[in-house]
Amino acid sequence: MPILPLTARTVAGLRAPYDQARIEYFDAETPGLCLRITSDGVKTWALIYRHHGRKRRLTLGRFPDLGLADARGKAVRARGRILGGADPAAEKHDERATYGDTVDITRREIRDLVEQKAKTAPIMAHRLLARISRLFTFALERDWIQANPTFRMRRPSPETSRDRVLSRSELKKLWRVLHQTDAKDAQGRSLPRLSQTLNDAFLVLLLTAQRGGEVWRMR
Repeated sequence: MPILPLTARTVAGLRAPYDQARIEYFDAETPGLCLRITSDGVKTWALIYRHHGRKRRLTLGRFPDLGLADARGKAVRARGRILGGADPAAEKHDERATYGDTVDITRREIRDLVEQKAKTAPIMAHRLLARISRLFTFALERDWIQANPTFRMRRPSPETSRDRVLSRSELKKLWRVLHQTDAKDAQGRSLPRLSQTLNDAFLVLLLTAQRGGEVWRMR
């Protein structure tokens, strides 16, 4: 836990080391004030203190919404209350519980949900578990929860890579169809076709092998 003489410029430029999920930098000027930085660049201010011998963490706010000067001010005010016997972190937790901001989600409930989804959509079940895990990781990094119930939870089934590719004849047919916005069959009935925009998007996919999300977000 490095201690630094933090400045506004220093805080803006700090990053988590590439080989660490998160790191905390402590302010040399304000005792207990630290800046937690996650691997995805999220920066959160907190005050670390002890209450009756127990280590406590009070989340103050997110940078840049809360700048260095304001974070120091909040930390100093909180320390004043702590010296008077208060426990701000416990008070904050109690306040959230009073207003119903927390719910109990167990590891068993998550597993049942994912396994139920896996019965009809195995790949979607894997994606669901990954999203839930990221949600709890996000909450854990901000000290909203004490543990991630999805930690080391196994996927409901193995995921195999897809190796299906279009044949030359299929590519020719697809190429022809992607240049049409309307068509009719031999009986004169309309055939389903995509809009020009979607046709263009799929043509770009074929020509560049880019990821779908990257193509859809092109301007």
